[in-house]
Amino acid sequence: MSPPSSPLSFERGQNVGFFFDGDADHRATLRAFARDGILHGEKILYLTARRPAALIAEYFADLGLPAGTTLLPEQIHIVPATGPALPLKAPLNEIWAEFFLREVECARRQGFSGLRLTSELLWAVEFLQNPGERLVYKRQVQALVHEQRSVMLCQYDMGCFDNSTLLDLLATHQQVIIGREFHRNLYFIPFDRAHPGRDQITLRTCLRNLQDHSRAQHAFQHRVAQQAMVAELGRDALGGMALEELMRKAVTHIPEALSADWCRVLEFAPTDRQLKTYVCSLVLSAGEEGLAVAEPLSQTLEGVALLESNLPVLFPPPGDDRPLACCRPLPAQAVAAAACVAIPGRDRPFGVLGVYSAQQRCFEQEDLLFLQSVANILAAALDRCRTDREIQRLAFYDRLTGLPNRTLLHDRLEGALSRARRGRHEVAAMFLDLDRFKSINDTFGHASGDELLKVVGQRLVASVRQTDTVARLGGDEFVVLLAELDQEEGVAAVAQKILHELARPVLLGDQEVVTTTSIGIAVFPADGVDSGTLLRHADIAMYLAKEQGKNTYRFFSQDLHARVEERIKVETCLRRALERDELFLLYQPQLDLRTGRMVGMEALLRWNHPELGVLTPDKFIGVAEETGLILPIGQWVVATACLQAKAWQQQGFAPLRLAVNISGRQFNHPCFIDLLDQVLEDTGFNPGLLELELTESTIMENADITIMTLTDIKVRGINLAIDDFGTGYSSLSYLKHFPFDRLKIAQSFVQDVTSDADNAAIVDAVIAVAHSLNIRVIAEGVETRQQLEFLFQRQCDELQGFYFGRPISVDQFTELLRAGFSLKDICPFEATSGARLSSPA
Repeated sequence: MSPPSSPLSFERGQNVGFFFDGDADHRATLRAFARDGILHGEKILYLTARRPAALIAEYFADLGLPAGTTLLPEQIHIVPATGPALPLKAPLNEIWAEFFLREVECARRQGFSGLRLTSELLWAVEFLQNPGERLVYKRQVQALVHEQRSVMLCQYDMGCFDNSTLLDLLATHQQVIIGREFHRNLYFIPFDRAHPGRDQITLRTCLRNLQDHSRAQHAFQHRVAQQAMVAELGRDALGGMALEELMRKAVTHIPEALSADWCRVLEFAPTDRQLKTYVCSLVLSAGEEGLAVAEPLSQTLEGVALLESNLPVLFPPPGDDRPLACCRPLPAQAVAAAACVAIPGRDRPFGVLGVYSAQQRCFEQEDLLFLQSVANILAAALDRCRTDREIQRLAFYDRLTGLPNRTLLHDRLEGALSRARRGRHEVAAMFLDLDRFKSINDTFGHASGDELLKVVGQRLVASVRQTDTVARLGGDEFVVLLAELDQEEGVAAVAQKILHELARPVLLGDQEVVTTTSIGIAVFPADGVDSGTLLRHADIAMYLAKEQGKNTYRFFSQDLHARVEERIKVETCLRRALERDELFLLYQPQLDLRTGRMVGMEALLRWNHPELGVLTPDKFIGVAEETGLILPIGQWVVATACLQAKAWQQQGFAPLRLAVNISGRQFNHPCFIDLLDQVLEDTGFNPGLLELELTESTIMENADITIMTLTDIKVRGINLAIDDFGTGYSSLSYLKHFPFDRLKIAQSFVQDVTSDADNAAIVDAVIAVAHSLNIRVIAEGVETRQQLEFLFQRQCDELQGFYFGRPISVDQFTELLRAGFSLKDICPFEATSGARLSSPA
């Protein structure tokens, strides 16, 4: 007879449970077996071969079921099992196979899905007297039972077997383990007891504790599977699996490991204190994915797990606690049991890991430990992702402003240029440098300076498109990358918008600050075909904007490039100019307009460039200030001029006032006064004959500190003069706050004083105000007789310019002194009473 097409399977919780006759001393065990099966929703089929059905029914009269559990009549079926008629008309194995398969089909029809057998079904063995035939028969029965995936509990009467035959029998059962351990579903307890006076060994089945052992064995295998899953997730986390992929894998396998229905991870949003679905083993609709949970945290199962992050939370709760609702969205089926644990985080819990079941069940302590282990692995993966993001942010983003840094800017610029080459469109790089940022930083402190940089970054981002890039290179330098431009006019519009946005006041603490920026623009492909060239040319254009008044923008041009190359060459050579003695001083006389005497001289710096010839300061002082070379150069100028003036005095010439220009960078250096004292000490020059000339911009850069420095200079007896007055802040009101001795009218006003009424009015006003403050006035750049007469009539005190003498070398100035140019009553013109001037001598 062929076996059925679909063998029965044996799994806990299904409708299984075949019992056969057992001895009276096994009744308690049978009751316990039946009670456990019913509590697990199983149906019991009892096949009896020899005892009446009524007697068997008494076995199940009182199973000791818990209160509220009712035994339904259809849960226990007692069926008489009829053996074959004697004498046997067919081989025993065929008779048993026919009977067995018939009962299997009967069980299927009644809704059973597996068999548990005792050896009572092997009653036919009694008809076999030969031990060898019995052994063959039993092996055939074993094969048939195994083929049908049933469970056989064997009860053998081994009275006719000797020891060797018994061992051979045991060897035929692959699932046998000698001793008191049980393996799988076929159980033997050999040598259970020996009957006194008998040589035979009796093997009897022991049903006692079979179910407890089966349950423990199942639990052990379950824990092994859980540990294997934890290990696999740990390897995935350490191997760098993507966070979302790791979480999806976890929620997919957790229900299987815990015999649950579904699982999910909820992420905690601290801003609105809500939980949102991060990943779920069920397929959620588009509207439910990431949906926030509206319930308060303290009223939901997951919320309590989050708030009590060190303890798991169960549903239904143990004891008499009031059940908590589960966070929505939920699947269509009801949640009958759930367990939730918090996923730890670095500063706060990331969220909640929850597992849910539609059937009533109890999550054991080992289940909760497994769930917490998975949550800890997810937490470690989250921490790794956060660390990776921090490393990436440090590598590619500016820590202060959060903007892309130089590395990421070059990467994006290269990508934009590649797309521009394919699409044949333009790309613009805008190089920005804040104006007077150092002054703001020094005045209000570095914390306020950092806050200003953040505001600047935010305003730049708001001024461009989302597809554009705003990067901070460092300090107060920013770059704006404009991709896929259609026309150059659009760049100018963006630059103008940026200038407008950055010019708006910024509140730093309780102080309102206004800052501006200078912008240089280079456009691909006209101004450069690679990222390095484009940024370099934008930087060059930015310096042009600085030179032309700041708070403006300028486009790069080839002429500008030539100027910059010359500037770079100047910078390179300037670094070696002091070492090579290429710097030298010229001296220009200053005359008293009333007496005609030379009362002073100004030391003017020149550079004998090996390739470009003699350069005036306007060609290299700017480079010196930017590179910091102005400090050693300025120190050399003051020291050299004082030594030379001292040498002329030692040669017997009358002492003259020595005027020396001081740059803003030199004046604002913290050690400026100390260096000045060092020069006066080394040279022995009289500080009363030294006059330091400062520009208006230097004076007004930091007024409070400037007053302190000027006071330190004045107490040493050194004279102070404002150079190029009128070209800077052009404010007469601040003169009364600074201890100046002399005011030099800028050459640009003197040149047009006889032809420009506005310049004449300015010069007239400057002289009048300065005299009212007891400040002497010197006009520089006097080149004509008409200028001289105008200044004479306005009672200007002193003059300097080509009309009296050009800047000359030390030897030439020495000859001038020897010619008596500085002696009393020797003058290139004759002063007369009144306002007339005679012809020059």
